[in-house]
Amino acid sequence: MQTCIDLFEGIEDPRTSNATRHDLHDMLMIGLLTIISGGEGCSDMAIFGREKEDFLRRFLRLEHGIPSHDSFSRLFRNLDTSGLQDVLLRLVMGWSERLGDDVIAIDGKALRRSFADASRRSPLHLVQAFASEAKLVLGQVRVSDRSNEITALPILLDLLDIDGRTVTVDAMHTQRSTAETIVERNGHYILALKGNQGTLNEDVRLYGGS
Repeated sequence: MQTCIDLFEGIEDPRTSNATRHDLHDMLMIGLLTIISGGEGCSDMAIFGREKEDFLRRFLRLEHGIPSHDSFSRLFRNLDTSGLQDVLLRLVMGWSERLGDDVIAIDGKALRRSFADASRRSPLHLVQAFASEAKLVLGQVRVSDRSNEITALPILLDLLDIDGRTVTVDAMHTQRSTAETIVERNGHYILALKGNQGTLNEDVRLYGGS
């Protein structure tokens, strides 16, 4: 239970009075495990809790049983989700410590169906770090509508433990600053290079003898 409390440190409970009948950390852990297991909403959280109650009681209090889907809905509807990003990063970085020399691939992606023609809202664009062998997303940073992937990459690298690991990026991020950042963090890099990066491309060809 202490591990759960440590994991969700800093998350404030938005509920008041009778709404706090179920322990906050119990509910957050059930919610997290539900999503990891492929669930998609509060109804799934309640179902997961009932199906796995014996297992959950090994490390959760559950003094008042499994919360209903309405209880989960009230919590997550009012919860300040900004702190959940830090929770997920702490969780994933704990896993990443076991990755050894796994290659970390950096790539930008636009989230499908995240745009809206009516409101002229641009699609959600993310820069993600992916552990190639473990098949695990280690972290992601949203690209600002007024910026691009190049400015988001240093923020993402700052969240990761790349000591002794190889980081790969596409040609967009083949910048001197990218290489310097990775080296300063004791990492190694493989940078893609395209023909339209004229001077650098020619220098590499001359150095490589091809």
